[in-house]
Amino acid sequence: MQVKVIEQGGKPQIEIDGQVFSPLAFRSFRPEAYNIQAFYQSGVRLMSILMTGLPCTLAVPYSKFGEIWTGPGEYDFTAIDRQMDLFLKNAPDAYFNIMLQLDTRDWYLGDHPMYSNTFFNLVEMAGVEQWRLDVVEYLRAVVGYIEEKYGEHVFSYSLFCGGSTEWYTNSQTFGNPEGEIRQTSQLKLEVFRKYIEDYEAELPPLDALTHTSDGTFRDPKQDAKAIQYWKFHHNIIGDAIVYFAREASVYKGYKQD
Repeated sequence: MQVKVIEQGGKPQIEIDGQVFSPLAFRSFRPEAYNIQAFYQSGVRLMSILMTGLPCTLAVPYSKFGEIWTGPGEYDFTAIDRQMDLFLKNAPDAYFNIMLQLDTRDWYLGDHPMYSNTFFNLVEMAGVEQWRLDVVEYLRAVVGYIEEKYGEHVFSYSLFCGGSTEWYTNSQTFGNPEGEIRQTSQLKLEVFRKYIEDYEAELPPLDALTHTSDGTFRDPKQDAKAIQYWKFHHNIIGDAIVYFAREASVYKGYKQD
């Protein structure tokens, strides 16, 4: 399958094997036959499907189809099949964007008590090499399965992680009922030191991170440690996004640019 974003009539469009589609897609975390059919009958041919068993910030599951990643090297692919069957039955000629959530599962945190829940504290985990490798193993298994069984229907993948599945650190108060912001983390400290190439550095205190020397602006000298930290904070998450996207892209034959 050849997929690319093109410009047509001054507007971005999605081209799949020479056929051009408006970049409009059906997406529902609670898809049912009736709403899939309604969009399909209205001419929508691009649809996004979220595959996860994790809860949202309201503590209810994002998806009603269940979890795929059930343990170390253990996967329940029937959770994929049930949802794909629903979409293929009600939108037979549609193309699908598969949305996969990479966050730490409860069983994973149980196996790694020193790790943080990425849904709340992604910045503490984004640079942890073992977590990255474990996620890649999951990606290889689930994307490999989808490609083998449904590849002719899949035009893209979206990788979700962090707060609200939007790749940010939702709150560093996770696990603290008093709501006190947490800045200290051995995991984050180790990655921070490696990132700035200073193995004796310490994480700046919260008052330094929130301080601005010139109104709403930080001074490059007076606030240098805060600027250094926030660059790390943003770049380490961006690096994780690129890392996982590169690994997932192998299965679709995308160029490794």
